[in-house]
Amino acid sequence: AEVFHYNDTVRRRTAIFVGRDYLISKISGSSHNWAIFGGRRIGKSSLLLAIEENLSERPNQRVVFHSMLSTAGDQGDDALAAALWQNLSKRLRLSASDPLRIVRTVEEFRQHIQQHLDSNPDDLITIMIDEIDQYLSRGKSRHQIIEAFRALADRNPARFRVILAGFTLLYDCLQGRGPYAPESDPWTRMFTDPKPLPNLNSIQAENLIKEGFYRILGWQFERSVVPQMIVQRTSGHPAFVQHFCRKLQEIVGARGDRMIRIDDVERVFADKDPNYSFRAYVRNTFVMNLDSVSQYLIYNIAREAEQSRRFTIAQLQDYARLNGDTIPEDQIKASLDKLNVTGVVHESTRGVYEFAVPDYPLLLKELGETKHLEDLENQVLAAIGVHHA
Repeated sequence: AEVFHYNDTVRRRTAIFVGRDYLISKISGSSHNWAIFGGRRIGKSSLLLAIEENLSERPNQRVVFHSMLSTAGDQGDDALAAALWQNLSKRLRLSASDPLRIVRTVEEFRQHIQQHLDSNPDDLITIMIDEIDQYLSRGKSRHQIIEAFRALADRNPARFRVILAGFTLLYDCLQGRGPYAPESDPWTRMFTDPKPLPNLNSIQAENLIKEGFYRILGWQFERSVVPQMIVQRTSGHPAFVQHFCRKLQEIVGARGDRMIRIDDVERVFADKDPNYSFRAYVRNTFVMNLDSVSQYLIYNIAREAEQSRRFTIAQLQDYARLNGDTIPEDQIKASLDKLNVTGVVHESTRGVYEFAVPDYPLLLKELGETKHLEDLENQVLAAIGVHHA
């Protein structure tokens, strides 16, 4: 049975979807604009789809969901406006002959939406865009579609709203590092108090494990501590939990006794197959999310922080000294940003960082093998322009 999913979008109606109910309810019930950012495979797309399902069930709510990955060819402002309006016009049931049926520019998009809201005072419109980094990556001097969103949201509070999901480029814009001056920045004025999408907490992760094995498959745990062991070894990352459980399902399914044993958990965690193991999947995820500098620093910190689970900027700078060469300060800062965006760490007090999940150091320590760190060190030296004979 396909119970655990880790490389595709999870829908609440067709797969296990645990741990995001509070956030779904909070965003769905809010009248604010939301920006959801986080690392790849953390569950942003699944969260957006769950919010869309929730909103679409409400009367007078017109919801548009658009993924930038589905946008072929031109991803400019006018093309995006036209694609969004084509989708929205279906929700508004506009006929093919309606003069409002066609949009060619961002300004027409803004005008058509405003005209509809003026004529239909009970309607609510929510625009949802996934993978917004695809749009931002074009290096625009202006984000005209975002400017239009802000104008509509300001004029129609609680009736027009935007929910976006993305990665590092979205995070940069939210931090005021986009193409705008502070006094004219639509990003910082439109979205308030953005935070990275977190991993599941221990209770949520345990519920996911028990839902799949106990309630769906009808399997048993050798001891009650087994789900907690899985949580500890996956750090509550949704995709890591699902991948680990899929590996367990393969082992126990082959044995045929429907009993998940402590030895099974240890076997999955200890497997070092370079392509198909749990470790390989986690390492691949870090490669997708983090550059070599960020990986090198966090693997080394994890070796020392397993007990305290926190570190200072001074400790990080110590690891930035390699054979007499030093990683530049701007790259250390960029690494901390990426580690924050991906939910690995967060700044608890000024200059002091904590692992976002207490069990992350254990997982990272196991991944940071000597040979792997040596390879990363060579990549870091190349990245900072150092070449040793």
